Amino acid sequence: MTECVNALKRSGADNVGGQMNAVAQGDFAEAVALATSSPFGVGGARFHYSDKEEYVDTVFMGAWRKDVFQRIGVFDEELCAIRMTNSITVFGHRAAKSCLAIASSLSITTALLSRRFGVNISSTATGK
Repeated sequence: MTECVNALKRSGADNVGGQMNAVAQGDFAEAVALATSSPFGVGGARFHYSDKEEYVDTVFMGAWRKDVFQRIGVFDEELCAIRMTNSITVFGHRAAKSCLAIASSLSITTALLSRRFGVNISSTATGK
């Protein structure tokens, strides 16, 4: 969290995040991890592979300034509750329309587990 606050201060951006590092479990997952870690696999989504601090189109699991929610509104939890849409996606579209500044910082990293193909999610979560 400290790194997110520091990156918000340093960059002046409305939203900051960092590189998403894919971690693989098995052959299929390794292929997914490789694909999501290169421009060939994810195109211009630089937060997957950038090696510098820069402004980007989006970040994974970003930290937002409080005033952003005052300017464009908050996540709509009712949309999630009735499962008609994903409130994070709706919020992301509002943010994009508002031309908010989004920065990727090298001091912020996230690991995302690419699971083995065909694994039951509940057994993965419980370790059984």
